[in-house]
Amino acid sequence: MEKPNIKYPCKWPYKIIGSDKDALKKEIIAKLVDMRFELVEGNQSKQGKYVSFDVEVFVANEAERVNVFNILKDIPIVKIVI
Repeated sequence: MEKPNIKYPCKWPYKIIGSDKDALKKEIIAKLVDMRFELVEGNQSKQGKYVSFDVEVFVANEAERVNVFNILKDIPIVKIVI
């Protein structure tokens, strides 16, 4: 698979799926507090167990993009980061 040609700096989108909407939102904001980002509430599962958020983070380079991904996936109530 060929590596994508990403031009930095850029806004990079992440989809975060986890449980407990309010706690997840607070955690995302707390982890990204020093970064430029936009957070939008996404969908909720039919049973209400899972919720998603879309976040766009301004990243300067590939290392920062990967670091943001790792920061988000390390939040305990996060199930998936795409």
